[in-house]
Amino acid sequence: MISYHPLGFNRVPKANLKIVGSVQAGFPSPGEELGSTSLHLESLLVKNPISTYFLKVAGTSMQDAGIFDGDIIVVDRSLTAKVHDVVVAEVDRAFTLKRLSKLTSTGATLSPENSDFKDINVDASQDFSIWGVVTSVIHKLR
Repeated sequence: MISYHPLGFNRVPKANLKIVGSVQAGFPSPGEELGSTSLHLESLLVKNPISTYFLKVAGTSMQDAGIFDGDIIVVDRSLTAKVHDVVVAEVDRAFTLKRLSKLTSTGATLSPENSDFKDINVDASQDFSIWGVVTSVIHKLR
């Protein structure tokens, strides 16, 4: 299930943040100088501003893909979904966040990334559309 912010998440706030350097995730790299570079989140996360939306995730069906309850996903509606993409889909007027694992002219399979959930198999008798492709996840460490 996807929950929507009352403002629609259709605008990206402008922020003038600074990148003050880099940090090694493996062994430390001594002597690396810290610099200061401006960071513009919009240019980092949004390629198509008019067709990009931010949605808050509700639920745990995609946790094994690193998308957790409460995360914010960046969704681009201008992209054509391909098999293996994580998508926001509408099935019979209900929105869901899943991996597109199969797409044919007569149906699709939407797969969760949590073994507690089952695939959603969509056939031609159902209303189905891919609303957008997830391009980024904003995850807050708890």
